[in-house]
Amino acid sequence: MKCNPLDQVPSRLVLAAFFFANYGVGLLIYFYLLPAFVPEGLASLQDSSPGVRFVLDNIAGLTGYLLTGLLLWLAPGPQRDELAALVLNLPTRTEAGTYLKLGFAMVGVSMALLYLVYYPLSIIAPDYVQQWLASTPVLMYWDENSLYLPGNLAGIVLMVLLAPVVEEYLFRGYLLNRWTLRFGAMPAMLMSSLLFALLHQDILGALVFGLLASLLAMQTRSLIAPILMHLGNNLLVVVLQWADLAFISGFEPETLESFRDSVWIGLLGLVLGAPILRAYALQHFRPAGPLLLKHQNGGGGEDYLA
Repeated sequence: MKCNPLDQVPSRLVLAAFFFANYGVGLLIYFYLLPAFVPEGLASLQDSSPGVRFVLDNIAGLTGYLLTGLLLWLAPGPQRDELAALVLNLPTRTEAGTYLKLGFAMVGVSMALLYLVYYPLSIIAPDYVQQWLASTPVLMYWDENSLYLPGNLAGIVLMVLLAPVVEEYLFRGYLLNRWTLRFGAMPAMLMSSLLFALLHQDILGALVFGLLASLLAMQTRSLIAPILMHLGNNLLVVVLQWADLAFISGFEPETLESFRDSVWIGLLGLVLGAPILRAYALQHFRPAGPLLLKHQNGGGGEDYLA
């Protein structure tokens, strides 16, 4: 019986690779490479236009995820070729459509959860929510001077293609499997989903997403299902933000008043998304205990251990 190569790599190693590629490399660029080519360094960058900063940030993010993906692929060493078994377990066209639809539905539920958390906070702690709104990055940017195509293309590729693949390999691949061996399936699912959530601005929505993606990975014995759900989620987010920027709000900073007035979006997302997720969960994940136990015990006789 073959061992899952995702089980064999210490979680410390893959987490170190992720944080080094996404944060360490960025610090090296900003503090060492940038001053070498731009004498003014960070001061020049801070004084540059929002479009220039947007392009640099997205290219840096794209570079970080490309490096992360490469390191995660190389991590299993001699067992690297066996990773293909986790990728080539392709779903049918109907199944693929279902996973994409789950991603679309998750967008609606995430918006509902976001308003559930931040709408009351906008009344209790308005300054905090205003700061959160101001710090929320845009996925796309353009102005009367330029379309900033390098930055926009880098951002779209990062969001729609790289993030689903890299993040699912890390959280539902390496961490979920490795921590299942150490702590059990339920703690592993909770821990990997919580860490995934903490790296996103919408923590509660990302936590629910992580739990659903973990159950999908366990159910299908493949990372393709959570990758497709992740892709569908991010694709719809990109399309919705483009529509908002192009036809509704533009690039005007969102205010507390406009945020509160748009609470209906969260309600609509809940009405449209929750029934889809509930129906799938009841059909495939209820009860969850046998699924978790099967994953913890190595898949019940499958070729790969959990």
